Amino acid sequence: MAQTFKYRRVLEAGLCLLFLILGSAAGSGCSMVFRGLGLAVGTAGVSSSTSQLTQSLSGPGFPLGRNWNTGGYNALAVDATGNIYTATNDGKIQKHDSTGKHLSELVLPTGRADYLTTDRSGNLYAVDSHQRIVTIYDPSGNQVASWLGDPTPNNDLGGIAVNSQGNIYVAEPWLFSNPQVTILDSSGSLLGQISSPWGSPGYLSFPTAVYIDSADQIYVVCGGNSTVQIFDSNGNFLRKLGTSSGSGPGQFNSPTAVSVDSQGVISVLDSFNYRIQKFDQNGNFLSQWGSQATAWPAAPGTFLSPPSALVAEPSGQFLVMDGSGTLQRFDSSGNWIELWGSQTSGGSAPGQLSRPIGIALDSSGNIFVSDMGNYRVEKYGPAGNFLGNFGTGSYGAGNGSFNSIGALAVDPTGNVYVADPGNQVIQIFDSNFSFLYQWSGFNYPYGIMLNPAGGFYVAEEGNNDVLMLDSSGTTTSQWGAPGTAGNGQFNYVQGGALDQSGNVYVIDCDSNNDCRIQKFDSQGNFIFQWGSLGTGPGQFMAIRGVAVDLSGNVYVTDAMNNNVQKFDSSGNLLLSWGNSGSNFALLHEPYGIAVDATGNVYVADAQNRRVLKFDSSGNPLFQ
Repeated sequence: MAQTFKYRRVLEAGLCLLFLILGSAAGSGCSMVFRGLGLAVGTAGVSSSTSQLTQSLSGPGFPLGRNWNTGGYNALAVDATGNIYTATNDGKIQKHDSTGKHLSELVLPTGRADYLTTDRSGNLYAVDSHQRIVTIYDPSGNQVASWLGDPTPNNDLGGIAVNSQGNIYVAEPWLFSNPQVTILDSSGSLLGQISSPWGSPGYLSFPTAVYIDSADQIYVVCGGNSTVQIFDSNGNFLRKLGTSSGSGPGQFNSPTAVSVDSQGVISVLDSFNYRIQKFDQNGNFLSQWGSQATAWPAAPGTFLSPPSALVAEPSGQFLVMDGSGTLQRFDSSGNWIELWGSQTSGGSAPGQLSRPIGIALDSSGNIFVSDMGNYRVEKYGPAGNFLGNFGTGSYGAGNGSFNSIGALAVDPTGNVYVADPGNQVIQIFDSNFSFLYQWSGFNYPYGIMLNPAGGFYVAEEGNNDVLMLDSSGTTTSQWGAPGTAGNGQFNYVQGGALDQSGNVYVIDCDSNNDCRIQKFDSQGNFIFQWGSLGTGPGQFMAIRGVAVDLSGNVYVTDAMNNNVQKFDSSGNLLLSWGNSGSNFALLHEPYGIAVDATGNVYVADAQNRRVLKFDSSGNPLFQ
C-alpha cells in the first residue's frame, strides 16, 4: 500500500489518559507530549452543567425574533440518540434534543471549539484547532480528559472522529511535509498515522475533516485538492471522490464534511458550490441538492453563505449549518424539512424584531411585543409561534400608525392598548389587529397598566405623574409631581405594574440622579419605596420594566446593568440574573417584562432584538 500506517505505542501517555478518564490523575502532575504529532495529554479539570437554557427556533419557541445560536456557529455534532451539539463563537457548546429543546450548556475551557464529534458511548470531543487542544466530556457533560497541544510544531488541528473500537482519529492539515491523520487508541496510546507521499494514491492534501462509518471505513476530506480520500479500517487506501476542483457532478469546491448513511450512501458537503453531493460506495455520483440563495430571506433549501457542517441524524435526516446563523434539516433524499434559527439577528420580516420594548400577555397566554424599531406590535402564541402584527411598519401619526411605541396592556376581551408617547395618545386595537379608537390629551404617556378592578393607569413622562382612567379613557384622578427625592415625587416616570391587591409599582429612574421603585395603593397613596442609583444588589441604573407575579413578587429590568432583579412585595431582594451579552440568558438592554399565570417571566431584550423566557428563578426556559 502506498500510504504508511505506522504503529507505535507510548505507554506512559496511554496510562496517563486512562487515569484521567478514570478521574484518578488529580495531583499527579500527569502530562505527556506526543512530540511531532502536535498532541499532548494533560490533567483534566471537571466541568458539568445542569442548567436548562432557552429553546430558540425561528418557528415555535424562544427567544422570539432571534436565531438560537446567538454566538455564531463554529461546529456541529449529533450523538447516537439524536441530541444535537453546536459550538458557538462565545466559547460554549449548546446541547439540544432532536426537536430543538435545549438541554444543557458547556463552557469551553479554551474559549472555542472548531470541530465536534461524539463516540458510540455518547462522549463528546471538542477540538480547539489553533490552540491544538482536544477536550473530552462524558454524556453528562463532565470534562474527563484534555489533550494539550505541543507548542513545538506549527500545527493547527483539523477534524476528529472515533471508530467502533474507541480509537480516535485527528486530522493534522498543517504538517506540510507530511499531512496526516493521527490515530490514538481509547487509552491515549499512539497507534500510528494515515499518510502517503505526495503524488501517490491516498495523499492527504490539507486534510481538514475525518469521518468514520459503521464499518469503520475512514473518510478524509482534503481541502488542498478538493477530494475525499477513503480508506478501509486498517488504513489501506480504497478510492477517492472528486476529480478536480469545479462545479460539475462529482467535482468539489472546498469540501468540508462527509457523512455515510445506513445504506452506505456517501454525502459530501461541497461548501463553495453551496450543495450536498451523494455517491454510492463505488464512488459513482448519484444526486445533489442545495444551492446558493439568490435573495434574502433565503428560500428553503438554499444557503446565504457557504455551508460549513453536515451531520446525519439517527433518523436518516440531515442537518446542515451555514454561516448565516441557521441550521436546516433535510430528509434522506435532500427534501427540505425545516429551518432552525432566523437568517438575521433581527429584522423587519414578519415575526422578526428590531427593538422590542414592551410586553403584555392576554388571558390565553398569547404574547404581544411592541417593536419600536419596526413601529408595530407583534403577536405570538404561547409556544412562540408568530400569529400576526399591526402597525404600518414605519413612522406615522394617523390611526394605526405609531410615532414611537411604549408599553402595552390587554383587557379581558382581548383588546390591545398601545402607549404612543410620540403622538401623545393611547391607541386601541381589537384582537384581530383592527384599529378601534384612541385616547388623547396625554403628555408623553410611556406606560399603561390594566386595573383588575376596572380602568387603567397611565404613566406620563412629560408631567411626571400617574393618571387613573376609567374604562372609557376618562381621567378620574392623578397623583405625583416633579421631584427627585420626595415620596410620591417623580423625576423620570416611565411605567409601572399592579399586583393582585391593586397596589401600583411605579418606575422612577433618572440615571443622573436616582433610580427607584415607588409603591402606592390603588388610590395613589404612597406606601414605600426601594432602590438607589448604582450597580450593586438591589440598586438600579436604568429601570425600564416592572412586573408582579400572582404571589406579589416584583421583577425589575435594568437596561444599563443588563439584569433582572426579583424582590418580594416589601422590596427585599430575592435574586438577580443576567449579564451583558448575546448568548442564552445574557441580556443587552432589557426593557419590558411580563409574568404569566404560572410564574414564567418574559423579557424584551432590546439590543439583542429578541424576547427571552425564564422561570420564576431566572432559569431560561424552552417550550
